[in-house]
Amino acid sequence: MFVFPVDHPLLPVCAGAHRECSGDRGKHPACQWSRASTTRAAMVRGRAPGNIGIDCGKSGLLVLDEDAAGELNRLCAERGHVRRKKMSEARQTSSREFYYRSRCTTSYNSAASTTTR
Repeated sequence: MFVFPVDHPLLPVCAGAHRECSGDRGKHPACQWSRASTTRAAMVRGRAPGNIGIDCGKSGLLVLDEDAAGELNRLCAERGHVRRKKMSEARQTSSREFYYRSRCTTSYNSAASTTTR
């Protein structure tokens, strides 16, 4: 899995590599993640200010956030898709993340292609 250092909301100042913080703390990459992501998690942990992000494109992952229970099933049914068996699932207080092996070869350089843990 390719990972990179990410800001943590408990730090006194945002550690994100961007110019201005929107106030939405905890998901700002602390580096140019598309170039700096690595499979050496120990190296990232050593310089990570708090969180560690996953470079989903390089890692061959697709991560879907479900903010309300049953929404992913509803969306699949609405679009006529059969939901594949997930590789893994992570639960947070009010949402779930579904991790799938990606068959996509396109990498998108956006917040939608990263997840933090």
